[in-house]
Amino acid sequence: NIVILDAKQTAWETLKDVPPEGRRIDVWWWGDATSQLMLLFAYLMTRSKEWESAKIRLLATCMTPESDETAQDIHNMLEDVRIDAEPEVVVQPNAAAVISHSAGASLVFLPFRFKGSRITAPFGGSFEDLLPNLPAVVLVLAGEDIDLEAEPEEGKASEMAAGGGICVSPR
Repeated sequence: NIVILDAKQTAWETLKDVPPEGRRIDVWWWGDATSQLMLLFAYLMTRSKEWESAKIRLLATCMTPESDETAQDIHNMLEDVRIDAEPEVVVQPNAAAVISHSAGASLVFLPFRFKGSRITAPFGGSFEDLLPNLPAVVLVLAGEDIDLEAEPEEGKASEMAAGGGICVSPR
């Protein structure tokens, strides 16, 4: 996994003036491993004292209004993984949409990709026009799939969860 923090000094100073209950974490959701990793990071941040009252907003992207990706689908997924976040669908997202939706957030999680040796924004192009117009941003690229399921369903982890411990058989 690769995580890059883009935080200007003024963004951190401004953040100190925002009470924890006034903070919002935006996660731009594409439904992939990187999206799941970003949501996990946002959730883990809310487990700290300084961020425990922050709200998580999950901005799900879809390319057409007729897309199957709806706010209800995202809401159901959030219930399954037991993460308290407010879903919102953004149709045909671009850099301007990211700025307009997330400029008021305290922290923004955005996916990125490599195109050759260059880092590209999720909607193509570069971050040079995007980042100066946003608060602190965490750029994320997952190296492998992330499982957000709350409980193990099978295998040794499931047996341990069901039995409350590890069983060691004699040799």
